[in-house]
Amino acid sequence: MQLVGPDGKQRNYQEGTPLVDIAPDYQAAYDTPIALGVLNGREVPLQMIPQEGDRICFLDMNSVESYNTYISTFLFGPPVPEAEYVM
Repeated sequence: MQLVGPDGKQRNYQEGTPLVDIAPDYQAAYDTPIALGVLNGREVPLQMIPQEGDRICFLDMNSVESYNTYISTFLFGPPVPEAEYVM
């Protein structure tokens, strides 16, 4: 499938390739790790699979949108019993 990248150039990718596998091709253009995709102007998770002719872009950790997405993905484990706290 042919996609239009952030640089405006067209690139070919295998059908079914998610943005997370495409992002490394563009990482050098960003100051911090890519954390969020933009598909035809809409923010989407990196697991999203673009379609033929889609315009793709990315947001790195310097953007508020990506930072908020990153924070919302934290998983918290079960609370540690009081007996295990070091005082």
